[in-house]
Amino acid sequence: GGVLVSVEGNIEQQLHQPIEQGDRRVSGHLVPQLLAAQAAMQNILGLGCWRVMRIAVHPDLRRHAIGRKLLDAVVDKARTKRQDYVATSFASSADVVDFWQANGFTLQHIGWRRDSVSGGYTAVMARPISDATINVFNQQNQRLRIQLPILLDCFFAMHDPTMVRSLGNRAKETGQYRSCIFLSNKQMKEIAMQSLDGCAEQLGKLVSTEVRLMDTPMDDWLW
Repeated sequence: GGVLVSVEGNIEQQLHQPIEQGDRRVSGHLVPQLLAAQAAMQNILGLGCWRVMRIAVHPDLRRHAIGRKLLDAVVDKARTKRQDYVATSFASSADVVDFWQANGFTLQHIGWRRDSVSGGYTAVMARPISDATINVFNQQNQRLRIQLPILLDCFFAMHDPTMVRSLGNRAKETGQYRSCIFLSNKQMKEIAMQSLDGCAEQLGKLVSTEVRLMDTPMDDWLW
């Protein structure tokens, strides 16, 4: 097996604001800039990151935990080099997300547009090493949990979440109208389910909106 790593992060302080505002892009720092500019993750640019660009195991030797051992070795080496986290970026699919999750990586960002090269939605997953990174990730999750109820209120106000049900079960099968909320972790899913129940109670109707974790491929759900 083999693994290819890119050293990223530790970006100079004076570049943080232009990057966060989308006015500047520094070559060779894919993950930190994605998390700062697109996921609005605060204080991530100054942290050291090792990005796993490629990991491969010979087909005859798969299912022998070689990939896990390779990633553990990368994390251990990054720790000795005083890096803050190990990350990866890829075109999201359920099996790939499952692999990284099984190795201690958590989803930190997923793109809204298809990647022009891969045709998939870009996902960023990371495994923290330092306390500084753990704090940054925890602050991001807390910020999103606080904002989520407000975002859900706007989401329900923008469309009729009962429409598919009112058109009958056949409408749900055609895929012509679907309403779904994709979330990155189980805590956010619980918040969304509470908002869904509140919406149904307020409308006095059953709603058709589904709540799913982001490890569900969007294309599998839509089509």
